[in-house]
Amino acid sequence: MATKIAHAYPGQGAQFPEMGKYLSRKALQIATESFQKLITALEKQDKEILTETEFVQPAVYLVEASLMEKLPSPSLVLGHSSGEYAALVEARVWDVRTGFEIIRARGHFSASFAPKGFMVQIPSNSRQQVLGEFKSVYLAAINSEDRVVVAGVEADWKKLKEFLEENHVEYTLLHVSAPFHTPYMEKAAQRLRSFLEINPGKMPAISVYLNALKRVVQSYDDVIEGLTLGLTSPINWLETQEYLRKSEISTLVEVYPRPYLSKFTSFPTYNVSEFYHLTL
Repeated sequence: MATKIAHAYPGQGAQFPEMGKYLSRKALQIATESFQKLITALEKQDKEILTETEFVQPAVYLVEASLMEKLPSPSLVLGHSSGEYAALVEARVWDVRTGFEIIRARGHFSASFAPKGFMVQIPSNSRQQVLGEFKSVYLAAINSEDRVVVAGVEADWKKLKEFLEENHVEYTLLHVSAPFHTPYMEKAAQRLRSFLEINPGKMPAISVYLNALKRVVQSYDDVIEGLTLGLTSPINWLETQEYLRKSEISTLVEVYPRPYLSKFTSFPTYNVSEFYHLTL
């Protein structure tokens, strides 16, 4: 039986200071022409700017778009959170420049129309305890059997932090500035929907799985629906991996310079440089 490979793209949270050195000439040109401030931040390795949603999401996208230039086509593409935008570009729903403008719009809407907030990773067995205690905190992601992410608005973080520490709950605060994948993102999601409707794309040339749809895309309306829902609905990465198994995917290749998704993915996962013998 032929090997079936899927490419996976991480989203916000995967950023790191030296990421700018992985940009291709094409990606660098696109960003320089329309978002010079981002290029300046990458060159200076500005850690403060590179934690802001408006900059992080397009920066991660540019690195992913640069790497995909070197890759053969897989059987399936997918992404985690904002990584879905790079996946759609590899599937040729948009070209790289259009994808960049769309991920920029997502970052802008998220920064401008959603409240300041937090996302924090906690053990799965603490999920009910936390959500029961804090009604304004929501489940944002199920990343693995033993780890979930919850999210809320900035004003709730101090009390939640105290609660976690008092109850000896291990936690990791994520490098994000908004409560993604929760109902708090509704206004940003509706603006994103409108933007996608005026920036049509093509039918995918490669199968694309979207987390919020829990299936592959069948039309551009699916893309709009899946990305809009993706801002307000929790990610279930366990369901995504189950879909890979049912689809007889044998290998997942993470398209990123450093391991990120593989840290919490149980499916057989390889880094792009190792799997394709790339010199990054």
